[in-house]
Amino acid sequence: MQQLSRAFEHWRPRVPQRLAATLLAAGLLATSFLLQGSATVHAPGDLNWPFMGFAKNQLTEAAASPAEEQSPEALLQRARQLRINGAYEESTSLYRSALGRSVANPGAAALGGAEASLAADDYRAAIELAQQAVRAVPPATDGYVVLAEAYWRLGDGEQAIDAIRAHVASNPGSGYSAFRAAEIRAAQGNYEAARFWYEQAVDLGLSRN
Repeated sequence: MQQLSRAFEHWRPRVPQRLAATLLAAGLLATSFLLQGSATVHAPGDLNWPFMGFAKNQLTEAAASPAEEQSPEALLQRARQLRINGAYEESTSLYRSALGRSVANPGAAALGGAEASLAADDYRAAIELAQQAVRAVPPATDGYVVLAEAYWRLGDGEQAIDAIRAHVASNPGSGYSAFRAAEIRAAQGNYEAARFWYEQAVDLGLSRN
């Protein structure tokens, strides 16, 4: 999961777009403005542009606002940005705050918190939040992937396999879960089972639907 997260971060645009995403997380910019205007910010020196100076001040004020004074959506956006930046514990805390305030999509919020907890090596918290994610309405079925990773890292290979089976059942076209099952079985020394799951992964393709 961490390798996938790192690959995703590498794919994301660099400094100007990261700044734009941070401003968006604070609710300061419209998406259309970001898409049209952020590419014109090429270097830190460009932050002298008057709007960016104003935005930086507003961002500082927003970041200082207590969580209880922010909407659930604003909390989620801040939590996502913190997770991208590697502040996993703070990110998880904000996801939990959003969940406690009737966020519109609790499954997605719980999944975000589970992924942040997993990245922070807090496997028990990752399991708790991933279970919330898969039980939500609508369910965030990638929570099963987090469950599998967390159980595996805690040494419970069978629960990890059970979580992977649940993910395969809910995402029949995803080969990623089959690949993880193969890795677990290979590590356990069950090479026949590993071969079966590797073949499944090849047939399905390494995607997460």
